Amino acid sequence: MNNNDGIYDFNDNIYDCNNDNIIKKILGVLRLIDCKFINKPLIIGGLVLEYYGIRESENEYDIIVSKEDWEILKIKYKSYLNLLGGEKETDVDATINICIGNKKINIIFTQYQYNY
Repeated sequence: MNNNDGIYDFNDNIYDCNNDNIIKKILGVLRLIDCKFINKPLIIGGLVLEYYGIRESENEYDIIVSKEDWEILKIKYKSYLNLLGGEKETDVDATINICIGNKKINIIFTQYQYNY
């Protein structure tokens, strides 16, 4: 939920959706990252396909974060930074790939050098 400081902590049930299970799954993944997001992250990949009933998501989750949140997360998860063959974030693309239990979470800053 967005409190007065503009921080999203995803601890309140603020969503009105027919697919409560997938919403709980999405919020659970966001909570695993252990970050108070400044901007809402963008959910992509398998979780979106599951939301629309196309297929179930596996244990790998993809989210795109804002520049402000990226700056915080790349410090917190420095050893998980993946520059995809480049030497710096702007060479190719940049992700943070973390495993928590049996879940793999890909935090994406840019894709095809497009800043979301």
